[in-house]
Amino acid sequence: MNRKFLTDLGLTDEQADKVMAEHGKGVQELSDVKGQLATAEQERDSAKTQLGERDNQLSELKGQVGDNKELQDKITELESANEASKSDAASALADSKKSYEIKLALVEQGARNTTAVSALIDEDKISLDDNGKLVGLSDQLTTVKEANSFLFTDGPDTGNSTNPGNPNPPADPTENDKVAEALGLATEK
Repeated sequence: MNRKFLTDLGLTDEQADKVMAEHGKGVQELSDVKGQLATAEQERDSAKTQLGERDNQLSELKGQVGDNKELQDKITELESANEASKSDAASALADSKKSYEIKLALVEQGARNTTAVSALIDEDKISLDDNGKLVGLSDQLTTVKEANSFLFTDGPDTGNSTNPGNPNPPADPTENDKVAEALGLATEK
């Protein structure tokens, strides 16, 4: 709207000024609303963008959470495998210790061949107590000794057997002694 249009309608200048002032207020309000609308549209667009970014981030996080779940499952699986491995190792160590203690006890009882005597013993019925002592061996050992006395000596095998060798070494020097003397090397006698 313009002033000429109002004066052409037959309004005085004063009336035209009042209409123009009132119209200016309306235009200003519309302008303000239009600015607010533009701001709101910008905020809406920004919110849409942010929402889209958040959705993408959530999707990525869901993917990572899925991966983390898989990683957690893998970690749990590995922890279980480690526990099983520890248990197996402890069991193998206990079996090895039991086997060693049985062989030691057989040697102390005078077994001539620990492998042969071990074959006659049921190791499943033997266990180690908290102090590392064998439980259940003595009864079986007594039975095996009675039935197979040839597998045992009268006392424990101390392992101190000696080989006397040649108690009278030759008095004459050997060829090696002669060579060593010729080279100027001392030999021990």
